[in-house]
Amino acid sequence: MNYEKMEVGSHCEIVFDGGSLCNGEIVGKDTSIKVKRGNRSLRNLSFSGTFIMPTIKSDYFEIDETTLCDIFDLTSNEIKNVVYINDNLTVTIPKEWHGVVITKSFTDIFINATISLNTCSYRGGNIFYIRDCHNVSISGTGHLVGDVLTHNGEDGECVYGIFIRNAENIIIKNVTCEYFWGDGIYIYPGSVNEIDRPICRGIVIDGVTCNCNRRQGISVVGGDNIIIKNSRLVNTGAIRGTSPSSGIDIEPAQGWTVNNIVIENCEFENNGNATEYPSDVQVVNNYGMVKISKCRLKNFFYGRADNIDFEDCVIDGRFYTSSNGIGKNVRLINTKVNTIHNNLIKNGNVNLINSISGN
Repeated sequence: MNYEKMEVGSHCEIVFDGGSLCNGEIVGKDTSIKVKRGNRSLRNLSFSGTFIMPTIKSDYFEIDETTLCDIFDLTSNEIKNVVYINDNLTVTIPKEWHGVVITKSFTDIFINATISLNTCSYRGGNIFYIRDCHNVSISGTGHLVGDVLTHNGEDGECVYGIFIRNAENIIIKNVTCEYFWGDGIYIYPGSVNEIDRPICRGIVIDGVTCNCNRRQGISVVGGDNIIIKNSRLVNTGAIRGTSPSSGIDIEPAQGWTVNNIVIENCEFENNGNATEYPSDVQVVNNYGMVKISKCRLKNFFYGRADNIDFEDCVIDGRFYTSSNGIGKNVRLINTKVNTIHNNLIKNGNVNLINSISGN
């Protein structure tokens, strides 16, 4: 294409039965691209306009640092998109506080490869930005890998693997998010100036591993009906850590609420490496319902929090709050706790129902 722009007629189809296009820009107008035989048919191309491609595979592309962006340039809000990422990719955050890609609604993403973030000095950014959309899933055996080992500078703590914001009906399943300068997964409602906008609802995180992230494994800063289950939250804050370095942190932003949160059958190990209040799970400044079941924790921390249920859990270390933390409606059901320490429970004590406290 000699680095020229090719504008495609409305609703036309480009079919590759072998061969390739390279070195240029394709401008679509509800355009379909089909690769019938062979792979790597799209070489050093950029895409603009609109495309109708129900299935998009990384195999279609010659791999370079723009491949992930090229894939999502071909997705559409008008149809259901199915994206397969089968090649190891390296990506760059384009600008501070931005995502490498912004997902569209009705998109299923299957990752069976490693997506690695290039070293940066940004205080914030992310690989997948699931913003203002619905019905998105990310699943597979893939790894999202951050730059905590090589990050330039010490400022900031907000580079994430997956950033979910103002989104509904989102599933993150079986992937690994590790070595991020901030959190593996961050769930956020919107800025304090967007109070009238919808919060995150219907989020399921299932079978995910968050390993060696600098600030948190998973943060829930605003949302309703969020389930975190069958997941591993390990080694948070172990590398260049910053507080609170919890496996899971439930801590609403000012003016927001977190409610109907379920944490079930999760594994925690070596979290809280960068704080005087280490915890596998912490709940702070929250007055919505949080239920933790079938989990084994070393430490649990809460402050100014209500409506927390533990059921069929073991807390091997401490169940505690800071000296000025107050909680109420905290229930331990069929739960074994080694130490209940420094707790001030308003309107009564911690309720132990068929539970054991060692101290």
